[in-house]
Amino acid sequence: MRTTLEIDDQVLSLARERARREGVSLGRAVSDLALQGISHGSRTSKHGIPLFFPPDSRKAHVVTPELIEQYRDGDH
Repeated sequence: MRTTLEIDDQVLSLARERARREGVSLGRAVSDLALQGISHGSRTSKHGIPLFFPPDSRKAHVVTPELIEQYRDGDH
């Protein structure tokens, strides 16, 4: 569907970079970013701990206690 939107410059820049990186249209990148935001909801903390979601959490690495121990002990 075609429409006209006013988009924040930073959002547009992120969407353009994502479109270039993933080889998709700018519209697809904007839609993906919007859907990603919707899927995370508006929750900003859980049990008093702030939540942070990287720009593309589907490609993020899971940090486990074991991984932290490896890095702490210099075994990486």
